[in-house]
Amino acid sequence: MNRQFGVINEDEGASGRVLRVSVFSGDNNFRTSSLEALEPFYLTTVFDNANGALEEMTASPPSAVAIDMELPPAGGADLIRKFRANAALSHVPILAISDSKIKESSEEAQQTPADYQHERPLLKSKFLEIISIMANKSVERSWDQLPPLQATVLKETVNVFKKSFSGVRDGRPLPVANIEKSCEPMIEAITNNQFGDILRGVRDHDDYTYVHSLRVSIHLSLLGHAMGIRGDDLKTLAVGGLVHDIGKAMVPLNILNKPGKLSEEEWLKMKAHVLHSKKIIERTPSINHGVKIIALQHHEKLNGVGYPYGIKGKKLNDLARMATIVDIYGALTDRRAYKPAFSIEKAMPIMLDMKDELDQGMVKLFRDLLMEAAKLEE
Repeated sequence: MNRQFGVINEDEGASGRVLRVSVFSGDNNFRTSSLEALEPFYLTTVFDNANGALEEMTASPPSAVAIDMELPPAGGADLIRKFRANAALSHVPILAISDSKIKESSEEAQQTPADYQHERPLLKSKFLEIISIMANKSVERSWDQLPPLQATVLKETVNVFKKSFSGVRDGRPLPVANIEKSCEPMIEAITNNQFGDILRGVRDHDDYTYVHSLRVSIHLSLLGHAMGIRGDDLKTLAVGGLVHDIGKAMVPLNILNKPGKLSEEEWLKMKAHVLHSKKIIERTPSINHGVKIIALQHHEKLNGVGYPYGIKGKKLNDLARMATIVDIYGALTDRRAYKPAFSIEKAMPIMLDMKDELDQGMVKLFRDLLMEAAKLEE
């Protein structure tokens, strides 16, 4: 069995790539293109045959597997059946790749129980999209092992987030009532200091916008709770955090998921997500005014250098100030393909140095909360 690995950072825990993906193919060109597509995002291993693979993977199952149906020595279908018969690997999502699409009703499909299938040629962008869906299913399945409240928070928020993203792309308003309902278990978890498992559980999810939004929602609610905010006002913070980046649904995926630095033109398109959010909010009349402020002003700064409106000083109310602080903290501490996740100890000095941009009283309160909350994430 010949293996090839993607380039892995010395500190895997700090890199953006924490999910493992395995690719099986006897085609060297496909193995090479698979590494090029996947390695910026995943810890990737490619195999040129199936010999010994199951034994190696049983100890450390991957989050997703792609199998070429022409794989030597016995074919991809044989390897898929062995995956399904192995207790440690039976749950791993599998993509079967063949010269022609296998009809779902055919005997071949029944004997080859892959989760997804695609015929050649398989574009890198499509390949990456399918692998991402598969990897997320593995992460979401792991939430079943969490306590009921924390599992409920993750399952309900990810479902409503996906539906919201899809809906606004189709021109529909935000499903405000459903979003509010999904945030109620989160508020309970925050009130009872039971959010550590939620933050750990979302850490490896592959939908960055969801991960960032949920973390902002939790941290914004945590900050608000410490400031004495309760009831519907606390729900406003939770909902506002979850949908603060909803305009990113209208940003091209190649920009949204780019594993490197954005060009100036791409950055302008990314910054436009706030204006997209404004349009989405305008067609959602039931949305809370506080949620609107969080979504439209979380990139504003006290000295007026923020965007898109350049609001400054006393014109920025507490909601905007809180949202900006939490969003910047999220950007610094989120794990991305192109950068490590900053620790609290590294992120907070940066924010404390932004004296003209951020409300330092809130920053210091947030720092103290995070130091305590870090114990819950360990």
